[in-house]
Amino acid sequence: MTKSKWTAGALLIAVFVLGALSGWAAAGLADRDTGERHQSRGGMVEHLAQDLNLTAEQQDSIRAILERHKAGFQVMREQIGNEIRSILSAEQLTQYEELMTNMRHKREHDGKDRDSMRRRSP
Repeated sequence: MTKSKWTAGALLIAVFVLGALSGWAAAGLADRDTGERHQSRGGMVEHLAQDLNLTAEQQDSIRAILERHKAGFQVMREQIGNEIRSILSAEQLTQYEELMTNMRHKREHDGKDRDSMRRRSP
């Protein structure tokens, strides 16, 4: 594989990782904003609270950290996406945009499914 293909692959993986982290962080922030715990959404704060046995004060601190960096996640995702787009061929760019669109739709659809399932449960 050429160096540019490795770079493109690494950047694509970075976008996916940052997207996942952003979604995870946003879900944790959404949980705080609505005052609900959305276990099915996999909120970052809730996972950390369970796995690390965090105190309420620690959970509040983590929420504050996520809130401070919320805009930065989006900016970073956009910057990485722009860098990836700049190295792709026209055909690859079309495929990349389709891939990103499909991922956004899947995230939106999955979130709606979880919301409806949560409302139906007792």
